[in-house]
Amino acid sequence: MAQENTDRIRRAYEVWNESGPEAVTEQFWAEDAVYREGPGWPNAGVYRGRAAALARMRSLIDLVGPIEVRLDELIDVGDGRLVACARMVGKGASDAPYTQSFAVVHRLRDGLVIEADYYLDRAQALRAVGLPE
Repeated sequence: MAQENTDRIRRAYEVWNESGPEAVTEQFWAEDAVYREGPGWPNAGVYRGRAAALARMRSLIDLVGPIEVRLDELIDVGDGRLVACARMVGKGASDAPYTQSFAVVHRLRDGLVIEADYYLDRAQALRAVGLPE
């Protein structure tokens, strides 16, 4: 099951780049999923349910523009959680390119994301799951 979950998360990031957040939430998020943002995210909050998670993803795209996500590392914590270390790449309002690193702690059930905790810092995500930085 661990390899299946790893493969699912890798594919979810690919689908984001191919088809956007609607496809990701539809294919990879449970209806009752919880999306949480850590310190530093603009208007950070907790979003409950697939529809709320999608609305939040859309609001971030509205804020910064189209986002490509590059998965740099995927760590299997060993307890059903995976830490995805990634980068958002895009162009800001001034058309200047930007890159923002972030990390997500994913928990899956039956191959679907049921919890996703977003951090702007890889070290914060690793500490959250009890791993050394």
